[in-house]
Amino acid sequence: PSNKVYVPADRNFKLEVQSNAKHNSVTIHKTLTINDYVASTLAPGESATIDLRSLSLPTSIEQLENQTTAIESIINDKEKQGFYLAVERQQLGGIRQTTNAAISLLEQGKYEEAFTKARETFVLITDLTSGLNNMLSDASNSVYILVGFISLTSIIVASLLYEETIKKILVSLMVFSVLLLTLYVLHPGAQVTTTTELVKVSATALVSVNLVALILPRFMNRSSTGKDVSLLNMTVPIFSIAKRSLRRRRVRFLLTLTSVLLLVASFISLTSFTSGYGLSFTKTHDTVQKNGVMIRTPDPPPERAAAPFSGGTGVAGPLPLDESMLEWYSQIGEVTYVIPIYMNQPQRQYRESNRPIGRIGRTPIFGIVGIVPQMEATVNHLDTALVEGSYLGTEPNTAMISVGLASKLGLSLGDTFSMTSQEKTHELTIVGLLDDATLATLTDIDGKPLLPNKIIEVERVEADGPDFVVEALSPCSPDEVVWVSAETGSEMSALQLLRIDLLLQDDVNAQEFARATALDRGFRAWASTSTGVYLAELTGYFEGKGLPIVIPWLIVVLNVVVTMMNAYYERRHEVMIYSSIGMNPRHISSIFLAEAAVIGVLGGCLGYLFGLGAYKLIYILTPALQVKQKISAVWSFAAIGISMMAVIIGGLSALKNSTSITPSLQRRWVIEKKQESSDKTRIVIPVQVYEEEIAEYIGFLDEKLEQGKKGRFMMVRMPKKTQTGEHSWEYSFIYSSSDPQISPLYTRNRLTVEKNGDKTYTTTLYTRGETDSVKHAGYFLR
Repeated sequence: PSNKVYVPADRNFKLEVQSNAKHNSVTIHKTLTINDYVASTLAPGESATIDLRSLSLPTSIEQLENQTTAIESIINDKEKQGFYLAVERQQLGGIRQTTNAAISLLEQGKYEEAFTKARETFVLITDLTSGLNNMLSDASNSVYILVGFISLTSIIVASLLYEETIKKILVSLMVFSVLLLTLYVLHPGAQVTTTTELVKVSATALVSVNLVALILPRFMNRSSTGKDVSLLNMTVPIFSIAKRSLRRRRVRFLLTLTSVLLLVASFISLTSFTSGYGLSFTKTHDTVQKNGVMIRTPDPPPERAAAPFSGGTGVAGPLPLDESMLEWYSQIGEVTYVIPIYMNQPQRQYRESNRPIGRIGRTPIFGIVGIVPQMEATVNHLDTALVEGSYLGTEPNTAMISVGLASKLGLSLGDTFSMTSQEKTHELTIVGLLDDATLATLTDIDGKPLLPNKIIEVERVEADGPDFVVEALSPCSPDEVVWVSAETGSEMSALQLLRIDLLLQDDVNAQEFARATALDRGFRAWASTSTGVYLAELTGYFEGKGLPIVIPWLIVVLNVVVTMMNAYYERRHEVMIYSSIGMNPRHISSIFLAEAAVIGVLGGCLGYLFGLGAYKLIYILTPALQVKQKISAVWSFAAIGISMMAVIIGGLSALKNSTSITPSLQRRWVIEKKQESSDKTRIVIPVQVYEEEIAEYIGFLDEKLEQGKKGRFMMVRMPKKTQTGEHSWEYSFIYSSSDPQISPLYTRNRLTVEKNGDKTYTTTLYTRGETDSVKHAGYFLR
């Protein structure tokens, strides 16, 4: 046998064991030297047993300890550069604890458990090393983006303080210098970046932002040639008005800015989001009334995805296990039974791709299952589905099918059928019939159906070309499956070893065995116990701390709502001035949103810097607080995003309730339903007029109709005004094409202005005509 070595008797000797392994196209050589008999000998016929794990494990653990020491040195160096690595130090402590556990188990001669702990240490070290490398890369790269943010902040602050171009440039330079110095002191990435490179990037960012701030308004401040001024052309005036408004109400502005700033700072410093790679152990199902462990290969393909012909990756079943795993687990003392199951890979069953794994005559078969019959009955109770005949045995070329499939085929117990699969024909005899309903309810150790999977269509979007199809895995119907023994299945090339069930000794902890399997072999392992089904696997993870920060975020949003509502009501007369100079409701609303945007950008950038500074204070006051430093540029975007969301949501919420001071929240009129030419269409003009404004408003309508009589393409004809009451007026007029031969648009219109109970006046248009004509009448009055 390969594990035996013959040596000369009564002579000293030394053994060397060499091993080669390939990793990432590199061959690794290891040599173990056994010196136990350098000074002693073995007599003729005498034998000795040497466990190589007693020699390999100490070396492996020593390498892990060296790697741990190297990581600790890196952490110490980076902390001196300003990195806050409390989470990484906590992970390092976990690594040392796991290493010590491996050493203790090794000293007790528990080599299997020691290897599992050593393997866990290796996974933890790999994850921590990867995290540190990514952190250093993010820190150095994010500085360039952050410099751009602070240059933007500096020009905003300068524009808020001064109007003159020279003063804005000088102030922005001063503010930028202060913020850059703050960034250099607080952000460790600025310290690992070369000074020359940082100066170049800073100068480029500052000059670029100032040039954009000076040149862009000249291109956006063009005159409008249409009837209405576009929002793009009004961008510069809107921000100019917003800036002056913030300057006049500086106390309210500073208080709102402080609220947003503290919110962002607390988000940056008091929350922690960590991602990595390691052992995951989660509960997937409630108890399934069976005990054992199930093994599958790692990294399964997606179970739901766009079909390949729709540009997606498609779905597939798990990769097959190696047959050598059966022998491996049969030699483990904790395992009493090793139960393989062989299945075909899932096949597609929908319009574009209907490819069964086999056929019996013209009947498609989508699942073929090869089992160890008695073991499958013991573990998954497959025998309970038998309703006629005998349960599957060891006889070759026998099969079990469901009652539904037998009915489709017109076969009965004892009949023989021919199944074609992958260009091979198999003659099988039916020895048992299974109940379809029972088969559909049987589950495996992982809590999922015992039936094999197929690929079906779950979503379809019809298009002019090929449809867009989303496919997913789904259990086969019982009448699409044929059950054979593993021996019979060995003749079928379509079958693969897709899972292994393990029954353990009574004193073995299934959960710990699953953990060890996932760590040692990298497999996915499900442990079925009396408390539920648990999945152990090596996978990526994401962990978040400090999520209750959502509560103060909501408080800030509500504060912004209240602040802006007050600002809206206080500025009622300003709104009327804006309206009188030609700004429509969209322009006026944009002023308030522009104010919110300025607060959001300033609060996000300054709050991010304050949050970075808070790490040093946290380390002094509460060094045990475990939060991960947010030095990546992604978090600067997140900071801006959170502050913008807070103020924009607050602004929009207040804006929605500000109809009492804006000319109209509703900016469009709509025809509720299509009208025929003989019907009267009622259109409520979206404008509210107060008692003190009604005289001016009536005058405006008179002038509007008078101007309409001179239209080039559409014109007002036969206007007539009647005061129908003390607080009501009515206008009648015809609105039609100036040249009926070119455009036959024509409407008869009646416009009413009536007082409501809330002391405001409502304007309503009643018009008759075709739909296009009605729309033009509505456009004219809107």
